[in-house]
Parts: sequence; structure tokens; C-alpha cells
Amino acid sequence: MSELDTPPAIPPPRTTTVVGLLALAVLIFSYLVAYGLMGVLVSNDVVQRWKPDHDPRPVWLGTMFTVLMLLFLGTGVLLRWMSKRQLRRLDKLDEDAANDATS
Repeated sequence: MSELDTPPAIPPPRTTTVVGLLALAVLIFSYLVAYGLMGVLVSNDVVQRWKPDHDPRPVWLGTMFTVLMLLFLGTGVLLRWMSKRQLRRLDKLDEDAANDATS
């Protein structure tokens, strides 16, 4: 086997990088809904305009950021758990097949 046949080793992504990009994406979605969507709804008179000193959009931004971040992180934890569980089952099947072949 030559050096051209072996693929280069790709380092796994860093957890902090992945969580940082996830937080950035969640912040963008939260901002678009809290400020962009609400601005459009207010300008089209679908939602009543609020008083200048009682702007609810920062609270909506924080709430949406928290909810989306927890939802995405929870989904990631669930998928990781399911993957590990499935890999354990596959390893057990492989061990059982190896034991059956040697008996």
C-alpha cells in the first residue's frame, strides 16, 4: 500500500469550536425572530406596537436563545447516547459471532 492510498488523518473537531458555532447559529436565529420577524409584524400592524420604554424584544431574544440552545444540546446528548448504545450492541454481536465461530 502506497502513501497515496492512505487518507490523511483528520483531527476530530474540538468541542469548544462546535459549541461556539452552535451558540452563534442559535443567536442568529433568536435575533432574526426577536427583532426581524417582530419588526415586520409590527410594521404590518399584525402585532400592536409596544411602548418605547417597555421593549420586549431583548427578553424574547434571551428566552429564545436559552430554549433553542437547550433544545439543540439536548438533541445532541440524546443522539450521542443512542449512538454509543448502538455501537455497544454491535460490539456484542461481533463478540458473539466470534465466540460461535471458535466453538
